Amino acid sequence: MRGFVFIFISIFALLIVFYLNQLTLVSILFLLIIVIGAFVFLEGTTAKNLDCKGFYALANTKYQHGDYYLAIDLYTKSIFCDPTFIKSYINRGIVHTEVGNYKGAINDYTKAIELNPSYSMAYKNRGSVKSIIRNFRGAVIDFDKAIELDPYHPYFYSDRALARWNLGNFSCACSDWRKASELGDDKATQYFNMHCSDSY
Repeated sequence: MRGFVFIFISIFALLIVFYLNQLTLVSILFLLIIVIGAFVFLEGTTAKNLDCKGFYALANTKYQHGDYYLAIDLYTKSIFCDPTFIKSYINRGIVHTEVGNYKGAINDYTKAIELNPSYSMAYKNRGSVKSIIRNFRGAVIDFDKAIELDPYHPYFYSDRALARWNLGNFSCACSDWRKASELGDDKATQYFNMHCSDSY
């Protein structure tokens, strides 16, 4: 698309020169100004698009290398470029959790849910943060929604089990660990055998 536009502008400029019917110094300068101006404009537009995509990719790299605060800054720049890009909110929420900014993490996951109410992982992640701050009832509500959207994800049941256990709802917690174990979560099997095998 970029090349097509550049060619179109160049042809348009040449037609103007042809219309003038002579290659005077003025017409040559006029042609150069149009072509260079078009090139600069297209380069600037492309650079901006690359920056928006690049912020997210670079943020992922910085996160993987443990540079959490720079990663947060880059995810924020990515969101500024494209406020509808859900992955930037999700990943920034993960990094906010790593640095202990639980309110920021919850806000990011909530925004992701607003953008896509069917995104099960956003509910799961928000529920996990609520468990960290010991809001276990709120966590269970989020895990319930995540499981409603994706009933075959073992870790949704495992996380809800821990929240339910902390609420003293042991039978439901054991039920969740059993389900997670059936879906392939080996750690859930260990929890079930440790806490539930004799009674449930």
